[in-house]
Amino acid sequence: MSYETIKNTKDDFGKYLLCKKVYESGEKSHYIYCVLGKILFNWKRYEDAIEIINTGLKYFWNSYYLRKLKGDILWDKCLYAQSIRQYRISLILCNSKCDDIAEIKSSMALNYFSLGKVNKAKRIVSKLLKQFPECLKAQRLSNELFGIEFQGSDYFDFSVNKQILPFLHYESEYLGNKNAKLYLLVIDCLKKLNVEMLEKVKDEYDEDFYLRVLGRTCFELSEYDRAIGLLRKSVMLNDSLDNMLSLAYCLGFSDANNECDESERIYDKILLKCPDHEDALQEIILISEDMNKVDEAIKKLLVLNPKNYFTQINAGDAYFKCMQFCKAIEYYDKARDLCFCDNPSQISLYIANCYKMLNNIEQAKIEAERALIENPKNEEAKAFIEGL
Repeated sequence: MSYETIKNTKDDFGKYLLCKKVYESGEKSHYIYCVLGKILFNWKRYEDAIEIINTGLKYFWNSYYLRKLKGDILWDKCLYAQSIRQYRISLILCNSKCDDIAEIKSSMALNYFSLGKVNKAKRIVSKLLKQFPECLKAQRLSNELFGIEFQGSDYFDFSVNKQILPFLHYESEYLGNKNAKLYLLVIDCLKKLNVEMLEKVKDEYDEDFYLRVLGRTCFELSEYDRAIGLLRKSVMLNDSLDNMLSLAYCLGFSDANNECDESERIYDKILLKCPDHEDALQEIILISEDMNKVDEAIKKLLVLNPKNYFTQINAGDAYFKCMQFCKAIEYYDKARDLCFCDNPSQISLYIANCYKMLNNIEQAKIEAERALIENPKNEEAKAFIEGL
């Protein structure tokens, strides 16, 4: 098979099928190991990716790229010490290109930072900036480590994300950021299922901000009525976009139709204040039953960011809900192409279901089989094929 064919194949799935055929033939190709490993990593099939990379390292032990890719996977799994080891080896094997060295050293710094070794991370970045002062990645990392204020609304989504914790600790302890300190306390509340722990810091924050954080924490703990009550108070004190957005989001999860309608009205108000507010436009796509309004929101979002994965997947969901299956397939297919950092298997299954609803059983089976190739553990895809 011509390697040019593989290189010219644009979508990951097509590349995966071609590379897998070469790999299973027993051909020992550095390019194939790298491409297969990267695709499986993007799909978050970590064990399969590591297996491919380890096989490649048997024959290409001096490949800095395979070592770095292994380090990236271990970082994603929060195995920081093991990740550093791979980065160190890849640095020894690396050529003298600025971009390659900067990429590896920046990744090493993040790992040390995640292990709580802040000073070690700073030293690496400082040396890197002296060596390559024009390196943009090093500049960005330097800004993160040396004092750009943490903005909780940008990074914190009220889920316990291990890779966010080091940044919160750093912002709280080294920069004295009060918001980061509060979000760390929220994480503790979520772990211990006890929202009352937030009471001890109540007087340190503006009341509307405190009520918003308390309301969102109650929401995460499934105390929905209390959450909505607190968020209503925060909006009454200050009808800021953040407060309104939090209330609308929580109301959208209510089983009561009147509260879902209220959620949509709040999003409409947000869009009157800020017509290009992407979060509000995304939520309109998800909750509105007015397809004219949904169409307008999709058009706006595609102008603002035509390659936004969430716009495509949400548009697919909206058209599936109103039984416009051909349109749903069109958007799901675009979402699958944009799904760079997640496994596309579930999207393939959505497309399969659309074809089933269109009574195109043959194509539905093809898409479901693709979903299984993308993720062999997808039990829904197995059940879907059995049920055809």
